[in-house]
Amino acid sequence: MLLGAETAALLAVGAPAALSHESAGRLHEIWSVPPSATDVVVSVPGTRARSRTGIRVHRSVSLAAADVTVRHGLPVTTAGRTLLDLAELYPARAIERALDEALARRLISPTKLRELLTRSPGRRGAPLLAKLVDPNRARGVTREAAEERLLQLIRHAGLPDPERNRQIGVFDVDFLWRHAGVVVEFDSFKWHAGPWSFKRDREKDACLKDLGLDLHRVTWSMLEDPVPLIARLVRAVERAGH
Repeated sequence: MLLGAETAALLAVGAPAALSHESAGRLHEIWSVPPSATDVVVSVPGTRARSRTGIRVHRSVSLAAADVTVRHGLPVTTAGRTLLDLAELYPARAIERALDEALARRLISPTKLRELLTRSPGRRGAPLLAKLVDPNRARGVTREAAEERLLQLIRHAGLPDPERNRQIGVFDVDFLWRHAGVVVEFDSFKWHAGPWSFKRDREKDACLKDLGLDLHRVTWSMLEDPVPLIARLVRAVERAGH
């Protein structure tokens, strides 16, 4: 990751500045909203620093050491603090997507986020994040995001890349290791709700089984704690290889 502009901005502002807001979100890989400007965004405690060409400075009296971490060798606000900052500037749906991504990447936990909100009284974005961190909230993740998350885990485990979105008979499957006869299908109430979808999924399961394929259905919650799932996939693919 090339971070020349971010490095230059931090040097220009001086310690103890940290990348924040949109710049921090992109560095944490949880923020994909197109920037309205190309400025690098930094936060500093106190009031001494000022914005300048190419650098947008947020002066904060609440930026504590606990709100700053290091990523790619640069000081950056933590994922939780970044979400809190962005929640004051962007619509709820954009923040929901960023929160879901941060949770999926295990950059923050609901408990840690609640702790941050407790010590951040008066922040305008706090009520929105408190609502989104509700355990009963349905995750707003897309199928594409789930596929990308699982593909990252597969590559990290050293498995070969599967074929994606392939047709087998009259059905499409999400991931396929053709040589191993292993199939992954993403499953959630959002994507598979309703009696018609339920019936079609059962028909697909029966078809794949008749063809001798090893089907693994995956939910988003499995990707939040992925070790058991990845272990099963590794065994299934390697078993077929042997």
